[in-house]
Amino acid sequence: MRILIGLALLRPRAVIAAALVLASLGLLAAALVAPKMTASLADYDDPSSDFSAAMADYTQRTGIDSEQGLQVIVDCTRGRAHPCPELTEIRSALLGVSHVVAVADFDTTGDARMISGDGDHAYLLVALNRGAGADAHFLDQVQRVIEAVPGLAPRTIVGGPTVANHDTATISTEDLFIAELVAFPLLVVALLWVFRTAVAAAIPLIGAGFSILTTFVALLVAQQALQLSTFALNLITALGTGLAIDFSLLIITRYRTERRAAPVPHAVYVAMSSAGRTVAFSGLTVMSALATLCLLPQRFLYSMGIAGVALTGACLIFALLVLPAILLLLGDRIEALSLRRARPAVAGRRWRRWSGFVQRHAAVVAVTGALALLLLAAPALGTRIQGYDTDVLPADSAAMRVTTMLRNDFEHADTTGIALLIAPGSDTTPQRAAELIAALPGILRVQPPLPLPDGSNMVNAAVDSPATSPRSREILRSVRGAVPDAQVLGEVARFDSLLQSLAHRLPYVATLLIVLSGLFLGILTRSVVIPIKNAVIGVLSLGATLGILVIVFQHTAIGGSPALEVTALVIVAVLAYGLSTDYASFLFHRMTEARQAGASPRESVDVGLASTAPVVTAAALLLVIPLGALLASRLTPVQMLGAGAALAVVLDATLVRVLLVPSLMGLLGRYNWWPSALHRDDDLLDTKAKAKVPQR
Repeated sequence: MRILIGLALLRPRAVIAAALVLASLGLLAAALVAPKMTASLADYDDPSSDFSAAMADYTQRTGIDSEQGLQVIVDCTRGRAHPCPELTEIRSALLGVSHVVAVADFDTTGDARMISGDGDHAYLLVALNRGAGADAHFLDQVQRVIEAVPGLAPRTIVGGPTVANHDTATISTEDLFIAELVAFPLLVVALLWVFRTAVAAAIPLIGAGFSILTTFVALLVAQQALQLSTFALNLITALGTGLAIDFSLLIITRYRTERRAAPVPHAVYVAMSSAGRTVAFSGLTVMSALATLCLLPQRFLYSMGIAGVALTGACLIFALLVLPAILLLLGDRIEALSLRRARPAVAGRRWRRWSGFVQRHAAVVAVTGALALLLLAAPALGTRIQGYDTDVLPADSAAMRVTTMLRNDFEHADTTGIALLIAPGSDTTPQRAAELIAALPGILRVQPPLPLPDGSNMVNAAVDSPATSPRSREILRSVRGAVPDAQVLGEVARFDSLLQSLAHRLPYVATLLIVLSGLFLGILTRSVVIPIKNAVIGVLSLGATLGILVIVFQHTAIGGSPALEVTALVIVAVLAYGLSTDYASFLFHRMTEARQAGASPRESVDVGLASTAPVVTAAALLLVIPLGALLASRLTPVQMLGAGAALAVVLDATLVRVLLVPSLMGLLGRYNWWPSALHRDDDLLDTKAKAKVPQR
């Protein structure tokens, strides 16, 4: 820490020049990283699972990429001998497209269910090879061959996994741009209101830009060894803006306070030694929380972890190295272009009075706050979960329109499926496997075994429940028990594999999350009690956040979703816990500083709450704006991410910080700092030291 402060104070211009170079490299890295990010169902698979092995085996045997494919719906001309003469034209056109392996329709399968019940539509299934997913121009080529057939394009809709992947990436990028447009003017207004000068308000925005661009340098390095999910871009933009602003706010506020009685270099040094230390531990806490996502094998999750760690590190570089250099060079010019200034002492006195009231009625307030969080958490008991599929896309996207038509117009076309891959020489023959499966409860129908080029067979079965339902997973277990030597694929197997992977690893993630955040908070406060108390409060706050998400997304038209996407929930939980500990570190560190200066436990709570409450309130507001802007997204997981993180911040800045923290600190008194030297009787405190307790 001292090395960073010394470097910033001795070589401020060199530090800023290096930051500009790093940001320029980040701009170049962003142009290289973003196009290579993925958006597919494989982002949610565990590469080490039996399901992934079965998918890879299927692709090797058939040459078909199980993660890709098209579903094409065409309007039929009625009144002719053939139910849908357009099928011949579109099938011929699609077979001429590169990466197309096979096309299945009514003519090639004889399955009458591939014609809609009213005879107005027909659908085709297009199998693709592995090259389709990497070909950025593949869908354009498909569209061109369809348009080349006169009158066919207006009567055709192309959907399926490949289109869903493309729609996801496109919508995510477009909505991210819209979110930035929404958030930026709100942030500017809020920053001017908080900082009261245009120069000071501009510094956090500079920090956000630097942090986001620098993150791409780290992602470019990571991308040389790993594939990364495109959803990480949403986290980078929203969280990067919020953290950079929060860290800058804390340090600038402390610098302004010290500048009233000290020259610029000394004010910078004291601000960095106190607020900078808090920011360092706060950043390490958030970084460690997001790093736990790297323990999960799903690309969607570890991408968020890598991006979060790199992003928080970049925010720390700005706050601990670049920002002090800027403050040193600006000096009092940070107050240029000032607006009318507020009187911070008034707010401080109000928070002192509130702290006194809470501590006088600590037991009642603590119980009230805990019950409020438990009440908000109650709906979480009804949480329903699902995996990522086309249901998270907006209704007007091509992939979702096709999915909706398949469900509504075609018999069993979109029924949840279980597929068995029967290898040559298996103990159970394909015909016998089909018979065994057909006899199981919950199986709607079983198609005849489909021979594959290598002599293996595929047996497809439809079940009577959604893929994410407990009943479908029970049926899956029955199928595996009936044909134990078969490899299992399909939607049900994919979701079951995801849940098994998460159930195995999440306990380790949760344990590491609590231990690491508690370790950093314990070092910062010299206490064992405070980290334990913070963990309990964090769990309560997390439960309340989940409960509100269930109400909003499962039971109102706002979310419009029958269930919550499970991987988005994991990220919300990790991020919410990390951010709550982030704010806790601001408050607990200030209380500890007051205690070290000689204040009694009660006075320490008063000083800590009065001095940090205005800053933390402003920081929470500024963080909620970019996170809340993610609600503008049309993708449900992104909406959940923004809503969950924003809710966690709001709960932490209100119920937790205003009620639970001061009341519990008041109840435990000096035992808050057990077993450090700060845990001692009040009458042993030095009277002279008490007089030095900061009253800011």
